[in-house]
Amino acid sequence: MRIFFLKGAFIVNAGDLIQRWTNDRWKSVLHRVMRVGEGGSEDRLSVVLFTGPKKNTVVDPRQLLEAGGAEARYPATTAGEHLQEKLRKISN
Repeated sequence: MRIFFLKGAFIVNAGDLIQRWTNDRWKSVLHRVMRVGEGGSEDRLSVVLFTGPKKNTVVDPRQLLEAGGAEARYPATTAGEHLQEKLRKISN
């Protein structure tokens, strides 16, 4: 996904849990920072902050769907179960 640089602006990169919770309304993308400006010479600052809900927080996209709306693409889980599944995938 191409993000265009706006002077004085900042960008929030939503992660996989937010994508799941919003039923794909907000997309998670691979995070890559590239220099901007001609020849990549303009300074740019990238700051990382990882945060999330408590491990027992229920993550259910049906909570955000309007009544009679779209079907949930993901089953309900907890933030802790989601994190454990991600860790299992990268450790195999």
